Order: sequence, then structure tokens, then C-alpha cells
Amino acid sequence: MSDAVRVGIIGCDKMAQNHIGRFLAMPESGIVAIAEPVMQGVESARSRFVELLNVPVFASLKEMLEKVPMDAVCITTPHTMHFTHIKDAFDAGMHIICEKPMVCSVRETKEVISWFESDPKRVGIVSYQCRFEGTYRYMREGVAAGKIGKVQYIRALQCQEWLRMSQGTWRLDPKLSGGGQLNDSASHLMDFLLWITDLSPARVSAFIDNCGAEVDINSTVSIIFDNGALGNIAIVGNAPQTHEEYSVVGDKGSYFYIDDEIYTDDENGKSVKPAHLPTSTTPTHNFIQCILGEEENGSPVKGFLPVMQLAEAIWRSAAQGGLPVDIDKD
Repeated sequence: MSDAVRVGIIGCDKMAQNHIGRFLAMPESGIVAIAEPVMQGVESARSRFVELLNVPVFASLKEMLEKVPMDAVCITTPHTMHFTHIKDAFDAGMHIICEKPMVCSVRETKEVISWFESDPKRVGIVSYQCRFEGTYRYMREGVAAGKIGKVQYIRALQCQEWLRMSQGTWRLDPKLSGGGQLNDSASHLMDFLLWITDLSPARVSAFIDNCGAEVDINSTVSIIFDNGALGNIAIVGNAPQTHEEYSVVGDKGSYFYIDDEIYTDDENGKSVKPAHLPTSTTPTHNFIQCILGEEENGSPVKGFLPVMQLAEAIWRSAAQGGLPVDIDKD
């Protein structure tokens, strides 16, 4: 532990516990403190991980940073709190891994990027796990290598019981969530589509149904990209089940993802499963290895900007009844 990266955990919900398990499994890292005002979450984490029984708990991030020496923090608090928590941690000299969405506006995103650009040795990672999964890495590497030619169309459908499962939680409170499913699980969807294809959205038209909630639940989006490619995204947060489909269509081949299975074209144009996929890892592992200088940052804070720009454009278009709007890239 003396040579391990000392990590403080900010927030202690289920998402935080995923990170906690990974940090504890790595000999290169150790958890030295937790900032969480609600002890129920702490007790839940301690019931899963006995290693946390003697880890000190603080009611605020600032108190934790003042009282416990550490090298890095993991932020898993409600979305609208991320910006302040990142700022406080950055000012305290921390390396930072933050759950998605990193922050809740383009303005905040640009500020966070400027902080990390001012200190290039500081590691900042957005926890987009799809970037580290073999399935998505396979598609990204194939697109970059020209295996499907020029990307001309992408499509995504994400169905979840998001509305039902979010009842009674902060996720349905816009003051804490900063948005609905588009700002939550669909943030992963937008990131990996843009990351896989390296496409840059230019113009969107969107419609949203809040399904009686204060935040977006169901969304449908049409996109035109800078290179002329087209795209459709459908987010269904009021679905009775979980189902996901993604398509990336080039002029020489395609990738199709359906519920954890990926298909591509063989030499005869038939859909087949790839024989081998790249090895999967996690953003948590990448975070520690980046701090140690062993890996490149697979999900840097600057990569969040296109996602937030797209999300804001979708909200603007939907607020205007689907009127097409340009992506704000200033």
C-alpha cells in the first residue's frame, strides 16, 4: 500500500461501488478515504467490501481533502455536483476520474478542459467504459483502418426501464441530474458513436417526450455530420425491457451490434461474428495506469466536449419543436 496510488472516493452509491471493487482489486491502488454525507451508502459499500471498515468517512469533499493525504479521487456524485467537485479536487492537486456526464453544460466542459490543459501531467478521465470494451474497440479500430470504407450512416437504439428504475431518485430531479436519460446512460451511447466513427455532428433535429417527468425520457434524433454522413439516435427510457442496437454503415462494409453481440461483413457480404475481439479493460484500470505512466489516457476530459455539444443541441432542437439546429462548436 505504501507505493500504491492513494484514492479518495466521492459518493458511495452503486456506481461508486463498481469503481471501489476495481480499485481494491488492483495492487497499484488503495482507498484511503470516502466523502459521503449519507451513511446508508457507506454501510452498503462496507457490507460488500470489508477493506473499507477502517477507511475514514467525511461529510464533505473539502474536509476529506484537508485531512487525508491522497493522490487521486473518483467522483460518482449527482451530475450537477460534478463541476464543483472536479474544481475542488483539481485545486487540491488531485488526479481525477469522474463518472459521466463529466459536467452538465458546454461552458463547464470548456472550463474543466482548460484546467487540465494548464497542467498536462495531471490525469483526468471520464468514466466511459465502452471505450475500454473489446466490442467497441474492434469497431473503432476497423473504422480507423478503413475496413468498412467511408462511414455514411450510423444508427442507435437504446431501450431501458430508466423511468421506472429512477423513480424516487435524484435522477428525475433536474437540479441534481442536469437532464434525463440523455444526460445519463445515453451519454455513453453518444460518446462511443462519436468515438468509434470519429464523426463530428454538424446539425440535429430532435423530439423529446418527458413521459410526465421533469426530465427527458424518450428522445429521437436525426443528425447530419460534417463529412455528409447521416445518423439516427433513439433513446427510449420508458421501455418495458433493456435492448440495444447500433449500426455503423460504410460504403465497403458495416458493423452491427445487437444486445452484446457484434456482426460484420465477410468477403461475400454476409453478416458474421468476428472471430477475435480486442481485450477489454476498464476506465478505473486505465486511470491508475495513466497516473503511473504505464498507459495513455483512453478517455480524456477533452473527449467529453463533442458529447455535451450534441446533447445541448438535442435539447435546443426539441425545445423548438424539432427545428433543425447547428451544433455550437465555438
